[in-house]
Amino acid sequence: MLGALGALILAGACRDSTGLHVFAHLGAVDYDALGLQIVQPADAGGAPAQVLVDPATTGNYPGPFRGGDQDVYVYLPDDLDGAHLQCTMTALRQAAPVAQGTAAATVHRQVIEDVHIVMTAADSSTGAGGSALTGGAGALGGSPAPPATGGVGGAMSGGASDAQPAANGAACNTAADCASQHCVDGVCCESDCSGACSSCATAGAAGLCRPAPAGVPDPRGLCADLGAATCGTNGLCDVSGHCAKYPAGTTCAAASCKNTDMLKAAATCDGAGTCHDGATMKCAGRCAGDACS
Repeated sequence: MLGALGALILAGACRDSTGLHVFAHLGAVDYDALGLQIVQPADAGGAPAQVLVDPATTGNYPGPFRGGDQDVYVYLPDDLDGAHLQCTMTALRQAAPVAQGTAAATVHRQVIEDVHIVMTAADSSTGAGGSALTGGAGALGGSPAPPATGGVGGAMSGGASDAQPAANGAACNTAADCASQHCVDGVCCESDCSGACSSCATAGAAGLCRPAPAGVPDPRGLCADLGAATCGTNGLCDVSGHCAKYPAGTTCAAASCKNTDMLKAAATCDGAGTCHDGATMKCAGRCAGDACS
């Protein structure tokens, strides 16, 4: 079951605008605390690495948890547009790391990007480089993790290279991991599930392409926020798995005075994409600004 850690808004960020939706695929890992680290690595121009989310402070999530997978929204300043970030999640039990995963992400202004981190338990991190939990870079409270070799979707540390293709719903990194040849939202999926407001990792239906929950940002980034003045799409999903429009009653044009004693009320959206003018009324006194006085 997917549990929500909440939302983290960094200084200068505008909520519901630019950021990351980080999914931590923990499976059956037994944990009582989580630490999220997000780093902007050093660049070729000499700029040093910058820790945006510190697992010891802003990215520290103590339990209790319901268990299972977790997710968190991280809202970022718009000026990070185009930045390549490294996300590392560490699961702990009694203060000892028990699982860890890393994924790369690219920030896009006015978009909430999905980032899937597939957690690797300590007893399964046997690939090249050893365990991800034995004091390596990116451990909770440690140094920034090195850049991952994969894109958004994560890269597991080690693991057997001759594993059989997994069934739908199993965690994955690439299409080659899956019998279906579709790795979507961090799990093997029945299809490419590429439509707006669709997800292959909804709670209780992992591996099946289903409508995303209503009221969340479109996981595919296909639903643009056209602004309340248009009464068009607002960047979120509706109850039927389509791009939602601004709801009925949303102000699309402010109230205004028509002359010294006539007020035109604010225009509002009808919920279907149209902005309707407000009624015009005569003031008992004067009309000043946007109200009768």
